[in-house]
Amino acid sequence: IRIRRAAWRAMIEHAERAYPEECCGALIGSVERGSHSVTRAVALENAAANRRLRYSIRPDDLAGTDAAARAEGLQLVGIYHSHPDRAASFSPEDAEGA
Repeated sequence: IRIRRAAWRAMIEHAERAYPEECCGALIGSVERGSHSVTRAVALENAAANRRLRYSIRPDDLAGTDAAARAEGLQLVGIYHSHPDRAASFSPEDAEGA
């Protein structure tokens, strides 16, 4: 996966604004010959009840973001979320929700 610097910076800034809660958002870009390219990170509202340990994206928010990307000829490439004050690996909450 390749992430443009501006998209990476947008994710970092989103996580800093959301701290100490988890942030979440959509990765927008393209997939060509198995190579994922992220051109934009779109911050989405974390709708989880306990935003310090979980993230939840409303289906309508994700569908709207996907539709907007497709209207620009892009794709929803993935989802991002932060782990404030925790390791950058799957948390027990992530594993439970997967």
